[in-house]
Amino acid sequence: RQNEPGVVVAWAAGRWPPGTEVRLTNAGFEDGETGWTASEGVIAKGGEPAARTGHWRAWLGGHGEKRIDKLSQDLTVPSDAEAASATFYLHVETEEEAMDPYDYLRVRVRDLHGKLLKTVATFSNVDAATGYHRQTIDLTGYLGRTIRLSFESSEDGASSTSFVVDDVRLVAKKP
Repeated sequence: RQNEPGVVVAWAAGRWPPGTEVRLTNAGFEDGETGWTASEGVIAKGGEPAARTGHWRAWLGGHGEKRIDKLSQDLTVPSDAEAASATFYLHVETEEEAMDPYDYLRVRVRDLHGKLLKTVATFSNVDAATGYHRQTIDLTGYLGRTIRLSFESSEDGASSTSFVVDDVRLVAKKP
């Protein structure tokens, strides 16, 4: 069932089962930039680091120069949920040698005009690890609102850090 443009809602017989997933458009990036707004080159196919699933992923950072990359999608958090969260898989790799944070990925909630409502998670070069790791952010405070979920990387201009995002989901816990 179509909830509104770009947001597909899955339910059976009009009843929401617990933990129902509200699908984002092109959650795994397999349709390129469809449904997403991204800095040039962020959504890409093939190469290393590889996507978690499929062939496409969003790769923010990794330039080794002072630069900001952005990736976002507007979504409606269901109003009839008890709780809501966004999940995504993140792979961080870095060339930074010091264990101090220099390069960042901030996950932010913005309104549809781009105004920052809250930074809900921050990752840095210090979080570098092998493989993808599931991340969960609480969106319960935005029930019934249409928000912009935004991933924003910044590099300091020295060594590079890559923040690779794949398989973004919105899950609403229904009563």
